Amino acid sequence: RNWLAQRAIDAAEQGDMAELHRLHEVLRQPFTDRDDDYASRPPEWGKRLEVSCSS
Repeated sequence: RNWLAQRAIDAAEQGDMAELHRLHEVLRQPFTDRDDDYASRPPEWGKRLEVSCSS
């Protein structure tokens, strides 16, 4: 679900912390069934995200 994190990061970089707070609340309850966009498949742009652990 890297696309969810990227969406929150993009909004935060624009000064909008609402998505970050919303995502934080979702992550605090990982076993709660959801029917919102957090339970959906990634959008096309989100399918291409790659994660690197190198620094």
